Amino acid sequence: MIKIPPQKPFNKLSALVIDGQSLVHDSIQLALADIGVRICKSAENAYYALRLCEETKFDVILISFDIKSDKDGFALLEEMKLKGYITKTTMVIFLSADTSMELVNCVVELQPSDFWVKPLDRKKWKSVLLTCSVSKRNSTGWHTVSTNKNILPPFIMLNDN
Repeated sequence: MIKIPPQKPFNKLSALVIDGQSLVHDSIQLALADIGVRICKSAENAYYALRLCEETKFDVILISFDIKSDKDGFALLEEMKLKGYITKTTMVIFLSADTSMELVNCVVELQPSDFWVKPLDRKKWKSVLLTCSVSKRNSTGWHTVSTNKNILPPFIMLNDN
């Protein structure tokens, strides 16, 4: 059984935002800074995201399906897991504006900590991140924490349709 360390306070967390749109980077970085996350890096493509992971162990990784590279977010997430950049203690949040059943089912298979639908609601981030991190600390499998329509876990979307 893996021993999971105590949850770090927000100001000690390191975050990586991987998205093809720089506007998304800026808004997520500002929102994370508002809740106290001081170390937040961003990447627009898979190559740069992997390089950043070689240099830093991130506590939180927000990854979009839409990234500018030869890989989509799914392939990048799998590679990051294989290379050990994502462990059982890493909080992984998948981002997408697409909520099609096909995409949501693929996201569920990857077992991220949560799935957030763009556009994101900054007001809910702190409570969702806190709940997600507590759930991640107590669990090694898929779980859900979100109830807001803009930060919605896949299984709730599947049940609503």
